[in-house]
Amino acid sequence: MHGADVPDGFDSTTGTVLGVYLLDELYRENGIGAWCPLPGTAVRTSVSKSPGWFGGSGTFVSGMDCRKQTGVVMELAVRD
Repeated sequence: MHGADVPDGFDSTTGTVLGVYLLDELYRENGIGAWCPLPGTAVRTSVSKSPGWFGGSGTFVSGMDCRKQTGVVMELAVRD
């Protein structure tokens, strides 16, 4: 388990890990100063394991788009 607790009412999922990917997205500052991911800009990069910390990301600078690593995605084979 990584991160927060699982809320009540959610079933656990088990399976065989087929792949682990770093997810990064392009962000743009909106009119009120919040940074939002731009749809269609997500890129997955295959890795051998989840990193301890995200790296290799840009810095948020007002008026410029910024690509940031935002998460880890696991591809699982699960039983029907």
